[in-house]
Amino acid sequence: MFKRAALTVALGSAFVGLSGQTALATLVTLNDRNTEVKSDFNSVGDFFDFVVDGTDHLDREWFWIRVNDDDRETKVTALDGKDFIHYDGNFDPGEDHIFARWFDPMDRFEITVEEVLTGGTVGSAVSNFSQTVRVTNLSDAPLRLNLFQLANFDLLGTPGGDTVEVISDNVIMQTELNSFMRETFTNHSPTSTQVAEADTLYNALTDAGVTNLDGSTGPFAGSDVEYAVQWTTTIPVGGAFFVNKDFFISAPDSIVPEPASAVMLGLAGLALLGVRRRQA
Repeated sequence: MFKRAALTVALGSAFVGLSGQTALATLVTLNDRNTEVKSDFNSVGDFFDFVVDGTDHLDREWFWIRVNDDDRETKVTALDGKDFIHYDGNFDPGEDHIFARWFDPMDRFEITVEEVLTGGTVGSAVSNFSQTVRVTNLSDAPLRLNLFQLANFDLLGTPGGDTVEVISDNVIMQTELNSFMRETFTNHSPTSTQVAEADTLYNALTDAGVTNLDGSTGPFAGSDVEYAVQWTTTIPVGGAFFVNKDFFISAPDSIVPEPASAVMLGLAGLALLGVRRRQA
């Protein structure tokens, strides 16, 4: 308990230094240039909107944890001691950072999630969203950790037409037409992965049993696809395990030409057709 109290005081001071106050609402919206993202920090909440130039490419994404001899996974937002802030980290209009923290009810660990939004130029249909997840061992024994991330992206705003594939140890791609979402893990690659039809993995992580991913990598296409990753490790006494990763979206198929641009393209096409006819 002393460790937890000390950490609470230290991090609480950091929170005040960053934002002046701790956020009270559970629904947080970040904005940066062409992108808006939304996260819900209630007990069953998650990261659920990733809107780039007006198109929402995400259904949901979030984390589950299982330690030692737990008989099931726990969604991180359902843990005790929720505390979080959101703030502007780059002086552009809009808040683009979130820092959140939860404690295990049995005082075995603390978990923090930091999220940073870096939008693209308006009209570019590109954007980046990074997450850093850190689990700190607060107990007096090594902590056996299984950390999970579930992601269900709906590229171009629809669940159908997507294909997901684990490209390498540290890259997962989801594609539709000429658009894609790429998740890159920059320090710890997942121990295991799984690709499946939507809700298969969500149901496995939220049921009353232990889940371990099957190692499947795809490519997998379905009416609605999702994927999950799992990190399995042991955290020594006083130690921490953290994951850095980011989502990059490039969705040119979501951009509809403005009426004036469409007219110009049409006129150019007619002019080219006239030239070809005269040459014939």
